[in-house]
Amino acid sequence: MKSEVFLNNGIKSFIFSLLLLTFLYTQNYEDAIKKLDELLPPTPDVRINWTPLERIPVPYDGRVVPFITFTNDILFFIYGKTKYKDESSLGIIFKVALLGFNYAKSLEIINISNYKVKKELGLPTDDNYFSLDNLHKRLQTIINLGTSIEQKKQQKNNLTNFENQLYVVYQKVDQLLKIINGDFYLVYDKHKKIWHKMNELEALKNDAEYTNLYKGILALSISLSRKSHQKANEIIEKGIKTQLLYMNSYVDNKHTVELEYFYIKYGLLKKSFFLFFIALIFAVISAISEKRLILKVLTILFSFSGFLFEVMDIILRTIISSRAPVSSFYESLYYISSATFLFSFIYYVIFKNYKVLCTGIGLNTLTLMLLPYTGLNPHIKVLMPALRSPWLIYHVHTITLSYALFAIAFILSHWIILKYLIRKVLDNELVTIIYNMIKVGVVFLLVGIMLGSIWGAEAWGRYWGWDPKETWALITLLGYLAIIHMKKARTIEQFGIAIGAVVCFYLVGVTYYGASFIFVGLHSYAGDTVGNFLPLWLIISVLVEIIFVAYSIYAHHNMGKKVITHLSTIATK
Repeated sequence: MKSEVFLNNGIKSFIFSLLLLTFLYTQNYEDAIKKLDELLPPTPDVRINWTPLERIPVPYDGRVVPFITFTNDILFFIYGKTKYKDESSLGIIFKVALLGFNYAKSLEIINISNYKVKKELGLPTDDNYFSLDNLHKRLQTIINLGTSIEQKKQQKNNLTNFENQLYVVYQKVDQLLKIINGDFYLVYDKHKKIWHKMNELEALKNDAEYTNLYKGILALSISLSRKSHQKANEIIEKGIKTQLLYMNSYVDNKHTVELEYFYIKYGLLKKSFFLFFIALIFAVISAISEKRLILKVLTILFSFSGFLFEVMDIILRTIISSRAPVSSFYESLYYISSATFLFSFIYYVIFKNYKVLCTGIGLNTLTLMLLPYTGLNPHIKVLMPALRSPWLIYHVHTITLSYALFAIAFILSHWIILKYLIRKVLDNELVTIIYNMIKVGVVFLLVGIMLGSIWGAEAWGRYWGWDPKETWALITLLGYLAIIHMKKARTIEQFGIAIGAVVCFYLVGVTYYGASFIFVGLHSYAGDTVGNFLPLWLIISVLVEIIFVAYSIYAHHNMGKKVITHLSTIATK
């Protein structure tokens, strides 16, 4: 019964396609163009609505996902964003596939940001986006170099940073050419239980199962080429969407696909940011207002609501991927962000220090605000075999909890040092909290390293291999242990703890960021770009921090001298 209803709807929705084909093949050229103008009046001002195709299930990266997931990830990989100008990822990918090379060749859609790669390929170094026309004379060079690097990878030889970056460019060009050729899965064959690619539909056009879909896609292609956007919307809504939803409804995990579509469209992290931002405003106002109690209550209410949205995001991501969200730098970053608020709230409850809570809110707000602009891919990836271990979950979660504690201590230490430099007063209560955070963080970091060694033995057959991340994790642990040791030995006092928390957090930065994006090693996040150079903003911030710490130590030393001189003067009198 369902198939009969569908066929009737299909016949009605594709009458346009049949008429179009009849006119094209039976009239002379001028009559055909005239009829086309009648059937396909140009409506370039009408916006094409690709939304009906967004939730259609397609296979990608080892999972069945909504079509919008596939197109978002492909465009993000090639272009670095999930929109091309004002066009959605689904719209631009479909246009490239339907209109082919002549349409795609002028799109400045290939993101090449590495200076050395651009110089090697003879591209303008001040541009970051290039079209196939721009790369025309260099395409063969890119393909040859990429193929050579691919062979090197297959032989498991280590790649240089430059080779990694060049290989990414090769992958981007290759992926774009695949889309141009329609080399991606689109429709499911319920009888053979296999997926067919878009470029296979022409060969299947005489099969009754695929005739209407083929004609609809052909009609859509012609409508797009003539800028008949209103007619294109009718074809998408009444024909292609209905056909694909029906044919792809036989796949497994349909509920997961719907859940992922909800996850993408609802944007839980955006709502979390909005709530945290309001909480941060209340927190700032409460610091200068007389009605502090009401404002504190509102701060806690909004921040906790934002935290619940973050937790919901983590839960949904876990259900969709059937794993804990720890496989990419993107996932670990917002996991750390969530942990910073959780710990700041716990310490606020224990120590009743409002500055700690405000710090957690500020860190979370800043991370959520910057996350979409980091260039990190939010796509849910399938784990590589080495990562499919429960030990990974325990290891990464434990390590990232320590990073969250160290991050809070880092920010609070700046507050302590600045207050000391300006008011000549040391906030001993905050120093006590920071020292406690360091001790708890060290426990998490130590346990995390131990769990990581167990995972290493399971994945690579050795407990320790002096991989860059392993080495720097150990250095970070020793750095924070040095703070605890010197405090116990009375080598440093309260001010020294604050300075130590600032300095040692940069070791965390090398461990967390450097091993993922600078150094090439086993711990480089799967799928994320490796081999980047240090960004300018990071170099400048480190230099500013060095000057700040050096001046703070100098000022503290001079302050100590003045106190000793003053006490000596009093004693002599």
